[in-house]
Amino acid sequence: MRGTRIEASGALVAGVLVLALGLAGLILGSVPQSSGDQGPQGVSVVSAWIAAPVPPTELAAGYFTVYNNTDSDVQLLKVTTSAGASNVLHTVVGGVMTAQEGGVLIRARSSLVLSVGEGHVMIDQLFGKLKAGDLISMELTFADLAPIDVTAKVYAPGTHP
Repeated sequence: MRGTRIEASGALVAGVLVLALGLAGLILGSVPQSSGDQGPQGVSVVSAWIAAPVPPTELAAGYFTVYNNTDSDVQLLKVTTSAGASNVLHTVVGGVMTAQEGGVLIRARSSLVLSVGEGHVMIDQLFGKLKAGDLISMELTFADLAPIDVTAKVYAPGTHP
């Protein structure tokens, strides 16, 4: 009888341990993970990519997601790229795509998603032709935080990751 109680309590402990590890995995999985583009201040930039220009235009669009994993709002002031001399943030405001010359506020514990139809960095005055597979550096400048550098892959018009 005593052996059965020890086995049962051992099974209970093992079950609780498995449950705890499973919950830890769920929690970790729900926290945004970056591919090394995390600033030391708890802000990360992921999924950066650029849509090559659709001829005959000479404008490209950059996309990415910024996670603000801090307890304070952060201000993304500007984005510069190695692809063009002019780089302007655009987001949707009141249903209209609008240039954000002064930057974009990213609330504490939230994110800014620039995606097709939902915002982009308009890259103009290109330094050369952009073609699928090119890698372009982007620097995101924030108020009161160190800049974050990311690399964005160029995709052919009409395609993206």
